[in-house]
Amino acid sequence: MAFDPAGRPFELKVEHADTVQTKEELKEKQEAHEYEDKRLKELVQSDEMYYALELFLLGDPKRQIEQLGDVDSLLSKGDQAKSADDHVKARYNYETAAKIEMYRQNKEGLRKCLVLSQEVTEENDKHFAFQRTILDNLDEVLRVSKQYYDTIPGSQGD
Repeated sequence: MAFDPAGRPFELKVEHADTVQTKEELKEKQEAHEYEDKRLKELVQSDEMYYALELFLLGDPKRQIEQLGDVDSLLSKGDQAKSADDHVKARYNYETAAKIEMYRQNKEGLRKCLVLSQEVTEENDKHFAFQRTILDNLDEVLRVSKQYYDTIPGSQGD
């Protein structure tokens, strides 16, 4: 059993009225994830593309982008982390920027973010393979992501 910083078991939080998420909200989230997963599987033709897009597609883009920040600040944070030799943090920021660019259907921005990300990712890292898959299939990725976001409730428009 896992505990929060105050020492309370996480399962108990779900049963209290003051919790952030109720059981119903958790169930809705799970159902939404299952729908999104099924939808993605319908749109892609290869396991390689499925796993890459599963990592790069946003589940709730409007909310997530608001929390993640803008592309320029993410790229700046990535550059700072790269300069400090913190390649994991740099990759995280570059990939996050790439996710936003994918959502916005910005092909050149997506390419730029992924190239930067590859510069700080080891070739034997699974992220490198995901980045390469997307870079090698940019038009297909953008087509699939557009279809995906067009069918996911609450993600149309920006």
